[in-house]
Amino acid sequence: MEQMKPPEQYLNGSQEHKKWPRDTLAMLSSFITDGKMCEQDYVDWAVLALMDGFDTPSLVILAGLDLSPSNPGERNEYFRRSIQELGIDVLDSEDNILVKFSGLLCKGLLWGEIDPKDALSMLASYNNRTFYFEPLFNVWYSVDDEIDLINDGYLSIYKNDVNETNQNEYIKKVAEQYIALLETRLP
Repeated sequence: MEQMKPPEQYLNGSQEHKKWPRDTLAMLSSFITDGKMCEQDYVDWAVLALMDGFDTPSLVILAGLDLSPSNPGERNEYFRRSIQELGIDVLDSEDNILVKFSGLLCKGLLWGEIDPKDALSMLASYNNRTFYFEPLFNVWYSVDDEIDLINDGYLSIYKNDVNETNQNEYIKKVAEQYIALLETRLP
């Protein structure tokens, strides 16, 4: 399997020679899993992005918004627009948000941006969010269940070579396989 590129070398669609703004993965995670964030988080993210050299019309507007309660959905909308203007293709369809983001989350895990167990917890929660109808997330539910069994002192019922000392490596290995699965573009 091809080694994942680190974030500083990752290309973003139309912004071919720029990396993502700081904290983008964390912001997307909160946005997608909760559907909302603290109003200040949107503005802080936009300010950081501008400081990092990113410049889109919606990003500039978002960074300049005050925290008045006049239009609470305004920051959310400008965050969405900023993500689209930056060429980060994860918010294109509500039906595919979690599937697309799960791949980004796995890449963030492999790049070292996210703790393996934190990523596993988020990925396993997607199985619940989709009411167990998205087969892609079943693997994360199984891995999470397996890790829980091991941490509770039981033997693994799925894979015998996973233990307390190699859990992070196992999660990373599954993430690599998951990305390969997503890239096959099965119907």
